[in-house]
Amino acid sequence: MWISYDRAMPRRPRSPLRTCALTLLAGALACGGGEGESDTDGGELSGDGQVYAPFDTLCLATFDAEATAVDVFGDELFTIASGSRYLFTFDPFDDVVMLHLSSAGPVDFLVEAEPGAEPYTLSCAEGATERFVGVFADVTIYSDAQLSTELCSLEAGTLWPSAGGGSSAEGDLLADPSIYFVEYDGLADQCGGAGSGYIAVNFVSLLGSMRAPVPLAVVEGPA
Repeated sequence: MWISYDRAMPRRPRSPLRTCALTLLAGALACGGGEGESDTDGGELSGDGQVYAPFDTLCLATFDAEATAVDVFGDELFTIASGSRYLFTFDPFDDVVMLHLSSAGPVDFLVEAEPGAEPYTLSCAEGATERFVGVFADVTIYSDAQLSTELCSLEAGTLWPSAGGGSSAEGDLLADPSIYFVEYDGLADQCGGAGSGYIAVNFVSLLGSMRAPVPLAVVEGPA
């Protein structure tokens, strides 16, 4: 299942099933509370998810008033304080998709507002951006799904220009860790010539659900 490839790609239709929701743009699997949470040892993550260096040179949404962050189903996730700054990307369906940056990786969220009444100011204009790949948590990339041969390790904070890319889950989506195939334009320059590979993604408790955020993501910056 291909989770994310180039954030300009259309989003799949939203499913009414909320028990296990796939946030397609950031490539993070999210499963609601109840049975199954005890199967992970990822631990609880803290932090408000705001942008930090070096990603603060990318496209940012600065909130001029308090707002509510919601998921793709419209369910409330958290309250955004006035003055907060979050990474965002443009999506042809939701227009502006925000990124909550956890120590495990980014998670998409939305802010619902009437056109012209958005509670934030954007630092980038649609159609005037360039794509990058950001690494939001230390990650090791392997040549095989069994994770037996290491290709390279990327440090959190790594950022490079890219035409796009994405990730796809291999096998059991609910396994912990889950195995993902990753392929990004420009990765070969960061990973000893390897433009693709496999990574392990752990479930963590984040924003009220158990989530498996992929630590790499396509982001946008001003052109």
